[in-house]
Amino acid sequence: MQGDIRSTALYREAEGLYRASRQPGSGLISDAAEVSAHGSRAVFTGTLVETLSGTPTTRIVLTDLISGDTRVLTFGPQVDRLPKFSPDGRCVAFLSDRRESGDFQLYLLDPISGAARATPRPRWLGRAGVHLLMLLERGYAVFFPNPRGSAGCGRDFARRVQGDLGGAETSDHLSGLDYLIERGLADPTRLGGTGISHGGYMSAWLITQDTRFAAAIPVSPTTNFVTEHLISNIPHFVSLFLADHYTNSSGKYFKRSPIIHAHQTKTPTLNICGALDRCTPPEEAMQFHNALLENGVKSVLVTYPQEGHGIRKRPASIDYAARVVAWFLEHMPAGPLIDELRGLQ
Repeated sequence: MQGDIRSTALYREAEGLYRASRQPGSGLISDAAEVSAHGSRAVFTGTLVETLSGTPTTRIVLTDLISGDTRVLTFGPQVDRLPKFSPDGRCVAFLSDRRESGDFQLYLLDPISGAARATPRPRWLGRAGVHLLMLLERGYAVFFPNPRGSAGCGRDFARRVQGDLGGAETSDHLSGLDYLIERGLADPTRLGGTGISHGGYMSAWLITQDTRFAAAIPVSPTTNFVTEHLISNIPHFVSLFLADHYTNSSGKYFKRSPIIHAHQTKTPTLNICGALDRCTPPEEAMQFHNALLENGVKSVLVTYPQEGHGIRKRPASIDYAARVVAWFLEHMPAGPLIDELRGLQ
Protein backbone atom coordinates (compact mmCIF):
# COMPACT_ATOMS: atom_id res chain seq x y z
CA MET A 1 0.00 0.00 0.00
CA GLN A 2 1.38 3.41 -0.94
CA GLY A 3 2.49 5.87 1.74
CA ASP A 4 0.44 8.91 0.72
CA ILE A 5 -3.08 7.89 -0.32
CA ARG A 6 -4.70 11.33 -0.52
CA SER A 7 -4.97 11.11 -4.30
CA THR A 8 -6.89 7.81 -4.26
CA ALA A 9 -10.61 7.45 -4.82
CA LEU A 10 -11.09 5.81 -1.41
CA TYR A 11 -9.50 8.75 0.39
CA ARG A 12 -11.68 11.22 -1.52
CA GLU A 13 -14.77 9.15 -0.73
CA ALA A 14 -13.89 9.02 2.98
CA GLU A 15 -13.32 12.79 3.01
CA GLY A 16 -16.64 13.45 1.28
CA LEU A 17 -18.57 11.21 3.67
CA TYR A 18 -16.81 12.73 6.64
CA ARG A 19 -17.75 16.26 5.59
CA ALA A 20 -21.33 15.42 4.62
CA SER A 21 -22.13 13.40 7.74
CA ARG A 22 -20.72 15.84 10.25
CA GLN A 23 -22.95 18.84 9.75
CA PRO A 24 -25.58 19.35 12.48
CA GLY A 25 -28.93 18.20 11.20
CA SER A 26 -27.46 16.02 8.43
CA GLY A 27 -27.85 12.75 10.30
CA LEU A 28 -24.98 12.57 12.79
CA ILE A 29 -26.26 12.40 16.36
CA SER A 30 -23.39 11.93 18.77
CA ASP A 31 -25.57 10.33 21.44
CA ALA A 32 -29.24 9.55 21.95
CA ALA A 33 -31.67 12.40 21.29
CA GLU A 34 -33.50 13.98 24.23
CA VAL A 35 -37.21 14.48 23.55
CA SER A 36 -39.22 17.13 25.39
CA ALA A 37 -42.00 16.08 27.79
CA HIS A 38 -44.77 16.98 25.33
CA GLY A 39 -42.95 15.15 22.50
CA SER A 40 -42.78 18.01 20.03
CA ARG A 41 -39.06 18.82 20.21
CA ALA A 42 -35.78 16.94 20.45
CA VAL A 43 -32.29 18.14 21.26
CA PHE A 44 -29.03 16.38 20.44
CA THR A 45 -25.35 16.99 19.79
CA GLY A 46 -24.18 17.38 16.21
CA THR A 47 -20.56 17.38 15.06
CA LEU A 48 -19.51 20.26 12.83
CA VAL A 49 -16.70 20.11 10.27
CA GLU A 50 -15.31 23.59 9.70
CA THR A 51 -11.74 22.65 8.72
CA LEU A 52 -9.96 19.40 7.95
CA SER A 53 -7.45 19.85 10.78
CA GLY A 54 -7.72 19.46 14.52
CA THR A 55 -10.58 18.04 16.57
CA PRO A 56 -14.16 18.67 15.34
CA THR A 57 -16.35 21.03 17.34
CA THR A 58 -19.77 19.93 18.53
CA ARG A 59 -22.99 21.90 18.75
CA ILE A 60 -26.30 21.52 20.54
CA VAL A 61 -29.07 21.12 17.96
CA LEU A 62 -32.84 21.48 18.32
CA THR A 63 -35.31 19.71 16.01
CA ASP A 64 -39.04 20.42 15.81
CA LEU A 65 -40.50 16.90 15.49
CA ILE A 66 -43.69 18.22 13.90
CA SER A 67 -42.28 20.44 11.19
CA GLY A 68 -38.87 18.78 10.92
CA ASP A 69 -37.08 22.13 11.20
CA THR A 70 -33.58 21.80 12.68
CA ARG A 71 -31.67 24.65 14.28
CA VAL A 72 -28.16 24.87 15.72
CA LEU A 73 -28.42 26.45 19.18
CA THR A 74 -24.87 26.80 20.47
CA PHE A 75 -21.68 28.19 19.00
CA GLY A 76 -19.03 27.47 21.62
CA PRO A 77 -15.39 27.36 20.46
CA GLN A 78 -14.80 23.82 21.74
CA VAL A 79 -17.27 21.08 22.70
CA ASP A 80 -20.91 21.44 23.74
CA ARG A 81 -22.47 18.15 24.81
CA LEU A 82 -25.01 16.16 26.84
CA PRO A 83 -28.10 18.42 26.62
CA LYS A 84 -31.22 17.55 28.59
CA PHE A 85 -34.60 19.23 28.82
CA SER A 86 -35.88 20.44 32.16
CA PRO A 87 -39.12 18.64 33.22
CA ASP A 88 -41.25 21.51 31.90
CA GLY A 89 -39.28 21.71 28.65
CA ARG A 90 -38.47 25.40 29.07
CA CYS A 91 -34.73 25.05 29.63
CA VAL A 92 -31.93 22.84 28.40
CA ALA A 93 -28.94 21.86 30.51
CA PHE A 94 -25.71 20.90 28.75
CA LEU A 95 -21.98 20.58 29.35
CA SER A 96 -19.43 22.81 27.60
CA ASP A 97 -15.69 23.47 27.80
CA ARG A 98 -16.00 26.87 26.12
CA ARG A 99 -14.00 28.60 28.87
CA GLU A 100 -11.07 26.16 28.88
CA SER A 101 -10.53 23.13 26.68
CA GLY A 102 -11.29 19.92 28.57
CA ASP A 103 -12.78 21.72 31.60
CA PHE A 104 -16.51 21.00 31.31
CA GLN A 105 -19.02 23.17 33.15
CA LEU A 106 -22.81 22.86 33.38
CA TYR A 107 -24.84 25.48 31.48
CA LEU A 108 -28.58 26.13 31.60
CA LEU A 109 -30.11 27.98 28.66
CA ASP A 110 -33.40 28.85 27.04
CA PRO A 111 -33.70 26.69 23.87
CA ILE A 112 -35.44 29.52 22.06
CA SER A 113 -32.30 31.61 22.23
CA GLY A 114 -29.53 29.21 22.94
CA ALA A 115 -28.62 25.46 23.69
CA ALA A 116 -29.35 21.67 24.10
CA ARG A 117 -28.28 17.91 23.98
CA ALA A 118 -28.78 14.19 25.04
CA THR A 119 -27.86 11.08 27.01
CA PRO A 120 -26.22 7.83 25.76
CA ARG A 121 -26.28 5.12 24.38
CA PRO A 122 -27.75 4.46 20.91
CA ARG A 123 -25.64 6.03 18.19
CA TRP A 124 -25.44 6.34 14.45
CA LEU A 125 -22.86 4.08 12.80
CA GLY A 126 -21.07 7.05 11.28
CA ARG A 127 -20.19 8.16 14.79
CA ALA A 128 -17.89 5.15 15.07
CA GLY A 129 -16.16 6.07 11.81
CA VAL A 130 -17.06 6.59 8.19
CA HIS A 131 -15.11 3.43 7.33
CA LEU A 132 -18.11 1.45 8.60
CA LEU A 133 -20.43 3.21 6.17
CA MET A 134 -17.96 2.63 3.34
CA LEU A 135 -17.74 -1.07 4.18
CA LEU A 136 -21.51 -1.46 4.38
CA GLU A 137 -21.89 0.26 1.02
CA ARG A 138 -19.56 -2.34 -0.50
CA GLY A 139 -21.57 -5.29 0.79
CA TYR A 140 -19.75 -6.13 4.00
CA ALA A 141 -21.72 -7.20 7.07
CA VAL A 142 -20.47 -5.50 10.26
CA PHE A 143 -20.72 -7.47 13.52
CA PHE A 144 -20.65 -5.64 16.88
CA PRO A 145 -20.25 -8.35 19.56
CA ASN A 146 -21.24 -7.79 23.18
CA PRO A 147 -18.86 -10.15 25.02
CA ARG A 148 -18.76 -10.65 28.76
CA GLY A 149 -17.23 -7.58 30.34
CA SER A 150 -19.31 -5.24 28.19
CA ALA A 151 -21.81 -2.66 29.37
CA GLY A 152 -25.57 -3.05 29.11
CA CYS A 153 -26.15 -6.36 30.89
CA GLY A 154 -25.55 -5.43 34.51
CA ARG A 155 -22.58 -5.36 36.86
CA ASP A 156 -22.21 -9.11 37.16
CA PHE A 157 -21.85 -9.44 33.41
CA ALA A 158 -19.32 -6.60 33.35
CA ARG A 159 -17.24 -8.23 36.10
CA ARG A 160 -16.92 -11.53 34.27
CA VAL A 161 -13.82 -10.37 32.40
CA GLN A 162 -11.99 -9.26 35.56
CA GLY A 163 -9.06 -11.58 36.16
CA ASP A 164 -9.67 -13.33 32.84
CA LEU A 165 -8.80 -10.80 30.14
CA GLY A 166 -8.57 -12.60 26.82
CA GLY A 167 -10.04 -15.75 28.35
CA ALA A 168 -13.70 -16.75 28.10
CA GLU A 169 -14.52 -13.55 26.20
CA THR A 170 -12.60 -15.05 23.27
CA SER A 171 -15.29 -17.67 22.78
CA ASP A 172 -17.96 -14.96 22.94
CA HIS A 173 -16.52 -13.36 19.82
CA LEU A 174 -15.93 -16.63 17.98
CA SER A 175 -19.33 -18.11 18.83
CA GLY A 176 -20.96 -14.95 17.49
CA LEU A 177 -19.15 -15.47 14.20
CA ASP A 178 -20.18 -19.14 14.18
CA TYR A 179 -23.81 -18.06 14.53
CA LEU A 180 -23.53 -15.59 11.65
CA ILE A 181 -21.95 -18.25 9.45
CA GLU A 182 -24.69 -20.76 10.29
CA ARG A 183 -27.31 -18.16 9.37
CA GLY A 184 -25.60 -17.46 6.05
CA LEU A 185 -24.79 -13.88 7.04
CA ALA A 186 -21.01 -14.34 7.00
CA ASP A 187 -18.61 -16.10 4.64
CA PRO A 188 -16.22 -18.28 6.68
CA THR A 189 -13.46 -17.66 4.13
CA ARG A 190 -13.78 -13.87 4.32
CA LEU A 191 -13.81 -12.85 7.96
CA GLY A 192 -11.96 -9.79 9.20
CA GLY A 193 -11.48 -8.19 12.57
CA THR A 194 -10.81 -4.68 13.75
CA GLY A 195 -11.23 -2.69 16.94
CA ILE A 196 -9.79 0.12 19.04
CA SER A 197 -8.18 -0.09 22.50
CA HIS A 198 -9.46 -3.34 24.06
CA GLY A 199 -11.00 -4.01 20.65
CA GLY A 200 -7.51 -3.54 19.23
CA TYR A 201 -6.22 -6.10 21.72
CA MET A 202 -8.95 -8.56 20.74
CA SER A 203 -8.26 -7.99 17.04
CA ALA A 204 -4.64 -9.00 17.63
CA TRP A 205 -5.46 -11.75 20.15
CA LEU A 206 -8.14 -13.51 18.11
CA ILE A 207 -5.94 -14.02 15.06
CA THR A 208 -3.35 -15.77 17.27
CA GLN A 209 -6.03 -18.09 18.68
CA ASP A 210 -8.02 -18.92 15.53
CA THR A 211 -6.91 -19.24 11.92
CA ARG A 212 -10.22 -18.31 10.29
CA PHE A 213 -9.48 -14.60 9.79
CA ALA A 214 -8.54 -13.29 6.35
CA ALA A 215 -7.53 -9.82 7.57
CA ALA A 216 -7.07 -7.93 10.82
CA ILE A 217 -6.68 -4.27 11.80
CA PRO A 218 -5.79 -3.77 15.49
CA VAL A 219 -6.02 -0.06 16.39
CA SER A 220 -4.36 1.33 19.53
CA PRO A 221 -3.92 -2.23 20.84
CA THR A 222 -2.24 -3.85 23.81
CA THR A 223 -0.07 -6.69 22.55
CA ASN A 224 2.44 -7.20 25.39
CA PHE A 225 1.02 -6.88 28.90
CA VAL A 226 4.48 -6.56 30.47
CA THR A 227 5.36 -3.43 28.49
CA GLU A 228 1.79 -2.16 28.77
CA HIS A 229 2.12 -2.35 32.55
CA LEU A 230 5.55 -0.71 32.63
CA ILE A 231 5.24 2.14 30.12
CA SER A 232 1.54 3.01 29.85
CA ASN A 233 -0.35 5.40 32.13
CA ILE A 234 -2.79 2.67 33.23
CA PRO A 235 -0.65 -0.11 34.79
CA HIS A 236 -3.37 -0.69 37.40
CA PHE A 237 -5.77 -1.72 34.63
CA VAL A 238 -3.49 -4.55 33.54
CA SER A 239 -2.90 -5.96 37.03
CA LEU A 240 -6.60 -5.64 37.89
CA PHE A 241 -7.96 -7.36 34.80
CA LEU A 242 -5.31 -10.07 34.64
CA ALA A 243 -5.24 -10.62 38.43
CA ASP A 244 -1.56 -11.38 38.10
CA HIS A 245 1.88 -9.73 38.16
CA TYR A 246 4.50 -9.42 35.45
CA THR A 247 7.11 -11.12 37.65
CA ASN A 248 5.14 -14.36 37.24
CA SER A 249 6.90 -15.68 34.14
CA SER A 250 4.32 -18.42 33.60
CA GLY A 251 1.30 -16.22 34.28
CA LYS A 252 -1.28 -14.27 32.31
CA TYR A 253 0.98 -11.32 31.54
CA PHE A 254 2.72 -13.66 29.13
CA LYS A 255 0.05 -16.22 28.25
CA ARG A 256 -2.52 -13.56 27.26
CA SER A 257 -0.13 -11.35 25.25
CA PRO A 258 -0.61 -11.59 21.46
CA ILE A 259 3.13 -11.23 20.74
CA ILE A 260 3.82 -14.53 22.53
CA HIS A 261 1.49 -16.31 20.11
CA ALA A 262 2.36 -14.41 16.93
CA HIS A 263 3.84 -17.57 15.42
CA GLN A 264 0.35 -19.12 15.35
CA THR A 265 -1.19 -16.67 12.89
CA LYS A 266 -1.01 -16.21 9.13
CA THR A 267 -3.50 -13.33 8.98
CA PRO A 268 -2.40 -10.21 7.05
CA THR A 269 -2.46 -7.43 9.63
CA LEU A 270 -2.60 -3.64 9.41
CA ASN A 271 -1.37 -2.26 12.75
CA ILE A 272 -2.50 1.31 13.52
CA CYS A 273 -1.48 3.53 16.42
CA GLY A 274 -1.01 7.12 17.55
CA ALA A 275 2.49 8.34 18.42
CA LEU A 276 1.08 10.33 21.38
CA ASP A 277 -0.91 7.47 22.89
CA ARG A 278 -0.19 7.02 26.60
CA CYS A 279 -2.89 4.42 27.30
CA THR A 280 -1.66 1.88 24.77
CA PRO A 281 1.70 3.33 23.67
CA PRO A 282 2.74 2.98 20.01
CA GLU A 283 5.36 0.42 21.06
CA GLU A 284 2.49 -2.04 21.52
CA ALA A 285 1.55 -1.93 17.83
CA MET A 286 5.21 -1.90 16.82
CA GLN A 287 6.01 -5.04 18.81
CA PHE A 288 3.19 -7.01 17.25
CA HIS A 289 4.12 -5.75 13.78
CA ASN A 290 7.72 -6.90 14.26
CA ALA A 291 6.65 -10.23 15.76
CA LEU A 292 4.43 -10.92 12.74
CA LEU A 293 7.19 -10.03 10.28
CA GLU A 294 9.63 -12.27 12.15
CA ASN A 295 7.19 -15.14 11.67
CA GLY A 296 6.67 -14.50 7.96
CA VAL A 297 3.24 -12.88 8.28
CA LYS A 298 2.29 -9.91 6.10
CA SER A 299 2.13 -6.84 8.33
CA VAL A 300 2.00 -3.08 7.85
CA LEU A 301 2.47 -0.50 10.61
CA VAL A 302 0.85 2.95 10.37
CA THR A 303 1.69 5.49 13.09
CA TYR A 304 -0.11 8.83 13.12
CA PRO A 305 2.32 11.38 14.62
CA GLN A 306 -0.31 13.75 16.09
CA GLU A 307 -2.79 11.15 17.36
CA GLY A 308 -3.26 9.73 20.84
CA HIS A 309 -5.56 6.90 21.87
CA GLY A 310 -7.62 6.27 18.75
CA ILE A 311 -7.58 8.23 15.51
CA ARG A 312 -9.75 11.31 16.05
CA LYS A 313 -8.37 14.38 14.33
CA ARG A 314 -8.50 15.44 10.71
CA PRO A 315 -7.09 14.66 8.22
CA ALA A 316 -5.78 11.54 10.03
CA SER A 317 -9.30 10.17 10.58
CA ILE A 318 -9.99 10.39 6.85
CA ASP A 319 -6.71 8.71 5.98
CA TYR A 320 -7.51 6.04 8.58
CA ALA A 321 -10.94 5.30 7.07
CA ALA A 322 -9.50 4.94 3.58
CA ARG A 323 -6.72 2.60 4.77
CA VAL A 324 -9.11 0.36 6.74
CA VAL A 325 -11.38 -0.09 3.73
CA ALA A 326 -8.41 -0.62 1.41
CA TRP A 327 -6.98 -3.37 3.62
CA PHE A 328 -10.24 -5.31 3.71
CA LEU A 329 -10.75 -4.83 -0.02
CA GLU A 330 -7.30 -6.22 -0.68
CA HIS A 331 -7.54 -9.29 1.55
CA MET A 332 -11.25 -10.12 1.68
CA PRO A 333 -13.17 -8.26 -1.06
CA ALA A 334 -16.93 -8.37 -0.71
CA GLY A 335 -17.57 -8.72 -4.43
CA PRO A 336 -16.32 -7.90 -7.93
CA LEU A 337 -14.37 -4.76 -7.04
CA ILE A 338 -11.68 -4.91 -9.73
CA ASP A 339 -11.74 -1.18 -10.46
CA GLU A 340 -11.29 -0.24 -6.82
CA LEU A 341 -8.51 -2.78 -6.35
CA ARG A 342 -6.69 -1.32 -9.35
CA GLY A 343 -7.02 2.12 -7.80
CA LEU A 344 -5.14 0.95 -4.71
CA GLN A 345 -2.07 -0.15 -6.63
